[in-house]
Amino acid sequence: MDTLWEAVGLPAGQSEVQCASLCSAVVARLNGSGVLPPSSDIACYTLRGNMTCNVDVNPATLVKAMSAVADAELPDAGAQLERNANAQWPWPWWPFVGRRPGALIQRSIVAASGGTARLHRREVAGSQPHSAAEGSDPWWYGNLPSWGGSWPSWGSRRRDAGRYNRSGCPYSSAEVLERVANLFRIFPASGGISIHGPGGGGGSASLIQAHGGAGADVDAEAEAQVAASDVQAKAWVSAVLGEMDSWKTAEFRSEWFGGDGELADDVVRDRILRTMNFIERELMDGVHYVFPADEALDTSCGGTTLAYVWKYMSDEEGYKETEGPECQEGEDPMRKHCGVATDGKFFVYLCRRWYDSAGNNTKISTLIHEAAHHAGPSDVTYQRDQMKAESQAKQLNNAANYEHFAQEVAQSAWGCLDEDEVTGLPFQCTPSPCTCAAFSDLCDDDNYGEEVRAQCPGTCG
Repeated sequence: MDTLWEAVGLPAGQSEVQCASLCSAVVARLNGSGVLPPSSDIACYTLRGNMTCNVDVNPATLVKAMSAVADAELPDAGAQLERNANAQWPWPWWPFVGRRPGALIQRSIVAASGGTARLHRREVAGSQPHSAAEGSDPWWYGNLPSWGGSWPSWGSRRRDAGRYNRSGCPYSSAEVLERVANLFRIFPASGGISIHGPGGGGGSASLIQAHGGAGADVDAEAEAQVAASDVQAKAWVSAVLGEMDSWKTAEFRSEWFGGDGELADDVVRDRILRTMNFIERELMDGVHYVFPADEALDTSCGGTTLAYVWKYMSDEEGYKETEGPECQEGEDPMRKHCGVATDGKFFVYLCRRWYDSAGNNTKISTLIHEAAHHAGPSDVTYQRDQMKAESQAKQLNNAANYEHFAQEVAQSAWGCLDEDEVTGLPFQCTPSPCTCAAFSDLCDDDNYGEEVRAQCPGTCG
């Protein structure tokens, strides 16, 4: 907790802070760095040294877009696998050769409910999982990591790199500041988007940052699309997670992870949260995007494939972070299989089809889906009825179960989105088209109220 207090400039002895004051403190700190968007629900990104702040990340808009992603719009056929030459393998090892898909996961956060919300300092001792009854925690429990307690594994690379500070927190002050800002739907530019592409003159751009490297031959529009989709993916995760009350999602967990099995509910919940925490941190750290991956070594692009990732083969199921193949600075991800860099960031290979053919919602979901491959779950089934009928173990190891779980939680919180234009009513608007704001007085009208409420659920409440 000290890391948060230091990041926002709060007195060390202060035990609590009103959330409005915390938001103001975060904005004041970020404002000095010049990375703030003009308002909430607008995201910024930095590309080739230039900051752009025009990406719509309104949670209601994102939820509507993401809920429109069809089950058939699958980005890949699973992760590309490579044998780890340094690993001890069972004999025979060849049953493990092939593709093992990954999953879409998000993290759960508790939202405030009524009164003046405050954030309290809380010292957490030991590493036993929390087992309180649902709804028994203060609103902020789960919004922020328990700085003094147990932590999900972020991977040995981060630990070896000294990512833990003196408080045992794997977040830098800047990362803490960004994470708290996201809680208030503020999405600052947090560094350049990393895009690796073929270099000029037949060469390749090897592990360069798109905001600072030279020679990358990725066209500007495609770069901007990758950058915009990246920040929208991050905002989508934040929007979903910000409304996933950690202790009030039992109904959704039962629906998507309640198959036959012996795992206790808190164990299932902890498994979901562990994977979700990883995905959030992966996006926050930044992903190494490789585009267009059609030209990469042993590419999976072709047909309907939009993207893929590389990871070591394993016979383990469940949560397992990608440990390789590892690429160092200066190595070319176009000419080598790269799963993770020595800086701890993961690679996602984007096919030209991702840019040319996928809709915006599919672009966003693809980035999350591919990033989630690095957490381990497989694609057991894509059929909704089959997902609910599988055993609990298979549900926990199936990408689509996490996806639908997250979408339903988000829809329950942000599903009241007004239509862009009100139609089918005997009215004309100046200027046109008619928007819901013009019909706010007709929500309860005896003649037109039902239709107005159907098209304007956000306006009518």
